[in-house]
Amino acid sequence: DMQPCSLTWHNGEGDPNPHKPAKPEKWTWEDELPGGGSLFFGDKNTVYTDNRSNNPRLINREEMRAFKTEGFPPEKYPRVKGGPYKEWIQAIKGEGPEPGANFDFASRFTEVQLLGVLAATHGGRIEWDSKAMKVTNRPELNAFVKEAVREGWSYGEDLWR
Repeated sequence: DMQPCSLTWHNGEGDPNPHKPAKPEKWTWEDELPGGGSLFFGDKNTVYTDNRSNNPRLINREEMRAFKTEGFPPEKYPRVKGGPYKEWIQAIKGEGPEPGANFDFASRFTEVQLLGVLAATHGGRIEWDSKAMKVTNRPELNAFVKEAVREGWSYGEDLWR
């Protein structure tokens, strides 16, 4: 039920990298952007994470120091002692809540990641209808979204959603 949004995907690692985005105006961590990682541009600020989406930080070092000094906002989600594996096992046993990275969330996240791969491998703009699971502006790319079911393996077309 959320409003549509735009996502710009740059793909590739290492230097020189013709696909690397331009360094944001407020960037102060190093002379140049690292060869990999993620930038999340928000209305108020921009966050950078490393290749493994660890160590999130504001792109301006002084603003990050000020943020740490002022104190982090209160935790929105409870932390599980023992980390995600313990949380997963507790959920299976019925001893805890549903994991934070449950399939409802993870499947949508994976969908976005795979769309990024599709855009990177085929270039250009992709307009996506998530309810229909189809590329709307370039129908030829739908062949890469879902393979045809092989003879003898058909069980139902609606199982994947």
